[in-house]
Amino acid sequence: MIAPAMIDLGVTPMAAHMFVLFFATVSNFTPPIALACFAAAPIARDNPHKIGFAATKLGIMGYVLPFIFVYNSAILLGTSPEAGMMDVVISILYVIIGINILSVAVAAYLFKDLSWMKRAILTILSAVIMVSINSEAGWLINTVACILALAVFMQEWLAKRKVSDRDTESQKQAYDIG
Repeated sequence: MIAPAMIDLGVTPMAAHMFVLFFATVSNFTPPIALACFAAAPIARDNPHKIGFAATKLGIMGYVLPFIFVYNSAILLGTSPEAGMMDVVISILYVIIGINILSVAVAAYLFKDLSWMKRAILTILSAVIMVSINSEAGWLINTVACILALAVFMQEWLAKRKVSDRDTESQKQAYDIG
């Protein structure tokens, strides 16, 4: 009975039903129910609760996406009456970018292990990118957040490249000596 209550609160019917559908699906790998994890445990020869918590970490977007449906129904491809085609395309692009940034932050890995500070920054930036800001400056805020996330990605990539170049140089010197 959640969907009718959400519709009464002003959520579009499609967004309300997708919200319910996603959370019904997520219950398959979310403790304490986690039926899929209990089925996978004998195959993996591991504790079902350990598998469930690992699945929860990997499935973080399954928890975030239903809220995006509610707050930004333009990504449901035209179910929002006030959203034009360009709004739909831009919303989908921002959500895809935000999902990828959040996945990197949750995995704590981008070319190398991420510090907790960079994880926090990426999490905040992904939230800013995925939240629909209904103002004239909304696209500007989302674009600035994307640029800041790109700066973090580039900094990590350059640091990784610097380390790999140094390792390559030391390997060359080792071969020259021998």
